[in-house]
Amino acid sequence: LYRKFVFQKGLEPNDPNIIDIKTMDVKKKYPDMRILVPDEMMNFPNEFADDLVRVGVVPDGSCFFHTIFRGKSKTYKEMTLQEKMIFIANIRQTMAEKLSFDTFKVLGKGELAYQKSMIIFRSLIEKYMVGEENIITDEEFIKKIGNVAKELEPATFDNFKNRFFEIFDDILDNDSKESVNKIFELSLMKAYQKYKIELAHPRFPVSNDISEFVSDQLGVDVYFINSNTRQLYLTADECKRVYKNRLSIIVLSLGNYHYELLARLSDTKLRTSFEPDDPLIKKLQKNVCDK
Repeated sequence: LYRKFVFQKGLEPNDPNIIDIKTMDVKKKYPDMRILVPDEMMNFPNEFADDLVRVGVVPDGSCFFHTIFRGKSKTYKEMTLQEKMIFIANIRQTMAEKLSFDTFKVLGKGELAYQKSMIIFRSLIEKYMVGEENIITDEEFIKKIGNVAKELEPATFDNFKNRFFEIFDDILDNDSKESVNKIFELSLMKAYQKYKIELAHPRFPVSNDISEFVSDQLGVDVYFINSNTRQLYLTADECKRVYKNRLSIIVLSLGNYHYELLARLSDTKLRTSFEPDDPLIKKLQKNVCDK
């Protein structure tokens, strides 16, 4: 099924988006470890299991997706490097097509939409308030907009929007508020459209904010361990959103933009995925969910 899907649509073997792994800088340094080459293994000291090892994946910008399929799919494992890259490129394209606007707004506890839309909003709102309507001076605008984002918790689009109207309430009349509200809506829609393009691009790295959506699309539970702290962390506001008693994959996060697979190596047997009732998975879930 996977092999058939690979060549049905999307990138061709000579597409410029398919890069030569020999040109990759796989020795790039993170605080405490280097990136492993695909299928290279290295011991991973941690408190959860003595036999956990890191397994390298293709570091081409789609490492999160490569990690998931390296863990769950025997078919993927048997593919050539080029087939893997084409396959994942097609997976990303399909997921981008399926990503709805409502789902985008809640990814990563809502922080992804905030981060992506605020860059656009800042440019549009400054042009409107300082340039076109002359509602406020540039100096006053910079001061006020800085207070909007200050200590915003949680940092979500809706929270920023509410704070903005609180801080700018004294200088906005009803017509201006309506215009600003439209700028908010436009910024969020533009951020969504841009993110769909990024998600579809095989060379564009994604953060683990997308993990809840990817997990649901692929039918897996993903457990993230930070490479620096060696601790688990949650990518949603509730455990039940990401842990649904499905096949489980353990992912090592290096700098939040490179990922590797964590597997158990016993004698010569490598376990890359786990059932939800596996003792290790139960231990991991208890650790991250009972805090």
